[in-house]
Amino acid sequence: MNSRALMVSFEDQWYFPTYSDFHPGTDFGLDYGYETNYRDLQQVFKDANKGDFVIMPLVPFNAYENNSSTGITNRKRPQQNSNIILAQIPPVGTYWPGYFTAPA
Repeated sequence: MNSRALMVSFEDQWYFPTYSDFHPGTDFGLDYGYETNYRDLQQVFKDANKGDFVIMPLVPFNAYENNSSTGITNRKRPQQNSNIILAQIPPVGTYWPGYFTAPA
Protein backbone atom coordinates (compact mmCIF):
# COMPACT_ATOMS: atom_id res chain seq x y z
CA MET A 1 0.00 0.00 0.00
CA ASN A 2 1.81 3.07 -1.27
CA SER A 3 1.22 5.98 -3.63
CA ARG A 4 4.85 5.96 -4.76
CA ALA A 5 5.88 3.85 -7.71
CA LEU A 6 7.98 0.75 -7.18
CA MET A 7 9.89 1.53 -10.36
CA VAL A 8 9.88 4.20 -13.08
CA SER A 9 11.62 3.85 -16.41
CA PHE A 10 12.07 7.28 -18.02
CA GLU A 11 14.38 8.05 -20.94
CA ASP A 12 16.48 4.89 -20.36
CA GLN A 13 16.98 5.71 -16.65
CA TRP A 14 15.55 3.61 -13.84
CA TYR A 15 14.17 5.20 -10.68
CA PHE A 16 12.97 3.49 -7.48
CA PRO A 17 10.87 6.17 -5.72
CA THR A 18 9.65 3.87 -2.92
CA TYR A 19 13.24 3.36 -1.79
CA SER A 20 14.64 6.88 -2.19
CA ASP A 21 13.90 10.55 -1.55
CA PHE A 22 10.97 12.08 -3.39
CA HIS A 23 11.31 13.00 -7.05
CA PRO A 24 9.77 16.24 -8.26
CA GLY A 25 7.64 16.11 -11.40
CA THR A 26 10.44 17.87 -13.29
CA ASP A 27 12.54 14.68 -12.99
CA PHE A 28 10.04 13.01 -15.33
CA GLY A 29 9.34 15.88 -17.74
CA LEU A 30 6.34 17.28 -15.86
CA ASP A 31 5.88 20.99 -15.18
CA TYR A 32 5.89 21.05 -11.37
CA GLY A 33 8.52 20.84 -8.65
CA TYR A 34 6.58 19.02 -5.94
CA GLU A 35 6.41 15.25 -5.47
CA THR A 36 5.30 13.32 -8.52
CA ASN A 37 1.82 11.85 -8.66
CA TYR A 38 2.84 8.44 -10.01
CA ARG A 39 -0.69 7.34 -10.96
CA ASP A 40 -0.96 10.44 -13.17
CA LEU A 41 2.56 9.88 -14.49
CA GLN A 42 1.61 6.33 -15.46
CA GLN A 43 -1.24 7.70 -17.59
CA VAL A 44 1.01 10.39 -19.13
CA PHE A 45 3.50 7.69 -20.16
CA LYS A 46 0.75 5.51 -21.64
CA ASP A 47 -0.60 8.44 -23.65
CA ALA A 48 2.88 9.41 -24.92
CA ASN A 49 3.66 5.81 -25.97
CA LYS A 50 7.46 6.34 -25.94
CA GLY A 51 8.37 3.20 -24.00
CA ASP A 52 8.54 4.87 -20.58
CA PHE A 53 6.59 3.08 -17.85
CA VAL A 54 5.64 3.08 -14.18
CA ILE A 55 5.21 -0.02 -11.99
CA MET A 56 2.87 0.68 -9.08
CA PRO A 57 2.16 -1.39 -5.93
CA LEU A 58 -0.93 -3.61 -5.90
CA VAL A 59 -2.71 -0.97 -3.80
CA PRO A 60 -1.53 2.33 -5.32
CA PHE A 61 -2.85 4.57 -2.54
CA ASN A 62 -1.26 5.58 0.75
CA ALA A 63 -3.01 5.42 4.10
CA TYR A 64 -4.17 9.04 3.85
CA GLU A 65 -5.80 8.81 0.42
CA ASN A 66 -9.27 7.79 -0.65
CA ASN A 67 -10.00 6.13 -3.98
CA SER A 68 -13.77 6.68 -3.80
CA SER A 69 -15.14 8.16 -7.02
CA THR A 70 -17.63 10.22 -5.00
CA GLY A 71 -15.11 11.69 -2.58
CA ILE A 72 -14.56 10.95 1.05
CA THR A 73 -17.15 8.63 2.49
CA ASN A 74 -19.13 10.33 5.24
CA ARG A 75 -20.86 7.72 7.33
CA LYS A 76 -23.64 9.08 9.51
CA ARG A 77 -24.65 7.74 12.88
CA PRO A 78 -28.24 6.50 13.24
CA GLN A 79 -30.62 9.01 14.76
CA GLN A 80 -31.27 8.64 18.46
CA ASN A 81 -34.88 7.52 18.04
CA SER A 82 -34.11 5.30 15.08
CA ASN A 83 -35.69 1.86 14.74
CA ILE A 84 -32.49 0.37 13.37
CA ILE A 85 -31.46 -2.82 15.19
CA LEU A 86 -27.70 -3.15 15.05
CA ALA A 87 -27.54 -6.51 16.81
CA GLN A 88 -29.92 -8.88 18.49
CA ILE A 89 -28.70 -10.14 21.82
CA PRO A 90 -30.58 -13.06 23.31
CA PRO A 91 -32.35 -12.31 26.59
CA VAL A 92 -30.66 -13.29 29.84
CA GLY A 93 -31.36 -16.89 30.82
CA THR A 94 -31.90 -18.22 27.30
CA TYR A 95 -30.13 -21.27 25.95
CA TRP A 96 -27.50 -19.78 23.65
CA PRO A 97 -27.02 -22.48 20.94
CA GLY A 98 -30.75 -22.75 20.26
CA TYR A 99 -31.27 -19.08 21.07
CA PHE A 100 -34.74 -19.59 22.52
CA THR A 101 -35.59 -21.64 25.58
CA ALA A 102 -38.24 -24.28 25.43
CA PRO A 103 -41.48 -23.29 27.16
CA ALA A 104 -41.80 -24.71 30.65
